[in-house]
Amino acid sequence: MPLSKWTILVAVLGVLGAIVFFFQFPSYAPQASLDMKFTRPEVIDQARNFLTEMGYDANNLYADANFNFRSGLALYLQDHLGLQEAHKILKADTLDLHRWHIYFFDKSLPTNQMPNRYNVWISPQGKVRQFQHLLRDSVAVPSLEEPEALAFAREFLQNRGVDFERFTLEQSSLSQLPNRKDYYFNWTENDSVYGMKSELWAKVKGNRIGEFGYDLDEPEDFIKEGSNIGTIVSFIITASSVATFFLLIFVITLYLKKYHEGEVGIKGALGIFSFLFALILIEHLLSFTTIGYGSSGGNLNRYNFRIVTFFITVFIIQAFMAVMAFAGWSVGESSARKGWGNKLTAIDGLLQKKPFSLNFAASAVYGYSFGFVLLAVIFGVLTFASQYNNFGIFTLSLNGIPESVFPSMSAAFLGLRVAILSEIVFRFFFISWLREKTKKIWPGILVSSLLWTLVAFNLWDFPPGFIDFWWLFPSYFLMSIVLGLIIVRFDLLTAIFTNWVMLSFAYAAPMLVSSSEFFQQQTDIFYAIMAFPLVVALIGFIRRQKVTFSRELIPTHIRRITERERMAQELEIARNVQMSLLPKQNPLIEGYDIAGICIPALEVGGDYYDFFQLGDGKMGIAIGDVSGKGVPAAIYMTLTKGILQSHAGESTSPKDVLNKVNKQMYNNIERNSFFIMFYA
Repeated sequence: MPLSKWTILVAVLGVLGAIVFFFQFPSYAPQASLDMKFTRPEVIDQARNFLTEMGYDANNLYADANFNFRSGLALYLQDHLGLQEAHKILKADTLDLHRWHIYFFDKSLPTNQMPNRYNVWISPQGKVRQFQHLLRDSVAVPSLEEPEALAFAREFLQNRGVDFERFTLEQSSLSQLPNRKDYYFNWTENDSVYGMKSELWAKVKGNRIGEFGYDLDEPEDFIKEGSNIGTIVSFIITASSVATFFLLIFVITLYLKKYHEGEVGIKGALGIFSFLFALILIEHLLSFTTIGYGSSGGNLNRYNFRIVTFFITVFIIQAFMAVMAFAGWSVGESSARKGWGNKLTAIDGLLQKKPFSLNFAASAVYGYSFGFVLLAVIFGVLTFASQYNNFGIFTLSLNGIPESVFPSMSAAFLGLRVAILSEIVFRFFFISWLREKTKKIWPGILVSSLLWTLVAFNLWDFPPGFIDFWWLFPSYFLMSIVLGLIIVRFDLLTAIFTNWVMLSFAYAAPMLVSSSEFFQQQTDIFYAIMAFPLVVALIGFIRRQKVTFSRELIPTHIRRITERERMAQELEIARNVQMSLLPKQNPLIEGYDIAGICIPALEVGGDYYDFFQLGDGKMGIAIGDVSGKGVPAAIYMTLTKGILQSHAGESTSPKDVLNKVNKQMYNNIERNSFFIMFYA
């Protein structure tokens, strides 16, 4: 089976889309605005060496490291200087913006019992930006007087390259503790940096430097605007979470209803659930150090709090999401099998361990192509818009990619997990189910897109980031429409591949632009992971085999659905035949108003009425009802009509006609059945 011209055209467009994306994303994706020169273990070693240089012993302490992507400052620079110029400055690492946070603590003790804790902040290129020694107030340390402490702090900062000609001392304060004196000194830079206020501080605890740092603050009006946006985001996240919860209840309730009706199966849904939960578990294990970062749990130390948060996140929150995919697949599959089963053929092949098929190959080629085309459109629009107006793209975090043990796997698995959940629960489930209910496609696309717009903020990351809330939600809606149309025109697996490509390459952006040897190796592994389905697709094109199903391979519940569909069609035919046996029109007799109608309780029934022209201006009228309902009653009704028609013309006496009908019926029907008739 040769490749069609349409397939080749889509593949060519996909290659062009990939070229546009790889050319544009380093200049416009916030995730690509930094160069990760060092890995997590390397920055931990750097921080430990720095503490040793400072005279602190942290060799027996556990080190935790997380990357802070400082979205507010990056957003200000983008809005102030433009996307490309802001990216150049951020990559140069000349400003104290994005940084690693390394935290040293004793993981065997509760927080309030630790004698020493240390925080060190290091830039992506290895510069120590801030330091903090968390020393309990009761600890006794020989103390300096204020002039000595100030001179000590200035000398320390000068040795670290600070030019005090640029700074003015703004604050000097003393904290008198029971066993020592702590001094805090704060300087501000005389000239602003791109409109941002520079701040330098140091804290002398006793006779040692206990804290120092350099930071930038956005202008107050920008901070105020960011605070207002943060409030809006909080409400949006809350609304999205509530909507997701009610959606979970709705999907599971519908699943239970169909399960009791015998219309859903377990085997395929369990396969989807198991695969999705495996992705969740692996992904969270790879990025374990990011779980719970920025939160606290009473007196639990960070390590123990992370373990508790891990189990809550994976085995409760994410497990419920996997259950929602389980129920969404079951109900969506049940609905799709009723005349829309071709949307599942490629996935059916995977579930039956037949990946090397033309069905999978076509889905992979179309999905990858559409994914890169959509990425090219998104970044093309950003490129065009940035030529006429400065605007910022907000990205909350780097999704744990810098901290991951295997960033390549984290980016690919996170993207695949979100893509599967999104396409099964929102597009496939709603479009299939509403198609079954309404016999139309557009209600499912519309409803799924509206719901997606409401909850996507919690579940799905727009590839470059968030530009503006007034544009974000229309973009979500439009993206959902496009993905829904891909399912309708192609199949579910094509939409999953499309979504996966968009998300995974966006998540992998920090790794793709890094100059670190480790991240470059991970980039190669990431490309290999992403290329694997295309290799499987190539084998499928070579083998040229389609997924076909024998009746023995079709799941039991699908055979039940098919049998019900066949019976429903046959009953519809029987209903039409039965209705055709009733009078086509009512008789017209001067001085009389005659009308008749029959509405069976089920598809067919035993109700009957008829009119007979007997000649000489006479008419016979019959009204009858066979005992029981459904097909048996309909058969007896048809038999009765034939017998009555054969005797009605023989006599004008209702008594004689009904006697003859009764005798023949008595000889032909079961003894536990009867027929009531009025004949005039």
